[in-house]
Amino acid sequence: MTTTHLRFLARSFALLLASTVVAAATGGAVADYDQQQLDELSAKQAELTPTEAQAALWRAAHENSPKTVAWLLQHGANADAQDESGKTALILNVLGARHDDATIEQLEKAFKDLPPWPGEDAKTEQATFELLLKSTHEIDARDGKGITALLYAAALKRFDIVLRLHAAGADLNAKSTGGEAPIFYAPPAMLATLVKLGADINATDARGGTVLHRAMRSLCDDRLRDYVDKATKAGARDSMNTKGQWASEVPDPGFCPTLDFGPNGLSKQLALIEAVRKQVKATRPKG
Repeated sequence: MTTTHLRFLARSFALLLASTVVAAATGGAVADYDQQQLDELSAKQAELTPTEAQAALWRAAHENSPKTVAWLLQHGANADAQDESGKTALILNVLGARHDDATIEQLEKAFKDLPPWPGEDAKTEQATFELLLKSTHEIDARDGKGITALLYAAALKRFDIVLRLHAAGADLNAKSTGGEAPIFYAPPAMLATLVKLGADINATDARGGTVLHRAMRSLCDDRLRDYVDKATKAGARDSMNTKGQWASEVPDPGFCPTLDFGPNGLSKQLALIEAVRKQVKATRPKG
């Protein structure tokens, strides 16, 4: 690997990181360096500027390249340094985690006995994550939008990563600048677990909305019944948002994609929603 190639690679890392990270996370990953490339990189260490090394770490973290990450950390790259958008290597690594439908479906089926990092790329993904977790001193570092690694993991539905971050000391209730909280993204099966670990089931967003406001506004059919049942059992309570609207009074989402178009389909749907409203209203604080 020549000096020109090395500098081109490092600067390419920086240019790629300038694009939208979430969009990049859905693209193909670059291959991890093999031992020969790492040896060549070591020989050229003096020619790799700190800025280039840092950009390389951010890219390698996002692309789940554990050998490259390990080498860069050993040679002075800072795990806690933040890029132009405020993201650390740990945040970028979380954003690079797989969150395809198959992975999320597998996780949701396994939440009662949660295995970490399912899938064929599990070892590589976990190895990079654990390297960065061990090296960071700012596990709750926030990017420019006030979002932590744990909140990004929750938004991507990677609650296996959420639990691992929490076990390492990350805050389960850290909100973004806009008031988004990790609990807002949890599937029904995870609510009780998160609450037991300290998550606030009645956390509010910037508009005073809770998990119940969101469920009543976006869900229908048996998914609504299941979510509200598990949320209220975990301690969720009817409350008023900043517009003076109780969760139990939030308008339903309207058309339900799974609506039964049979002769009694609509009446069944309306009856279900009304029953859920009564269930939520029953949790309203007295007085």
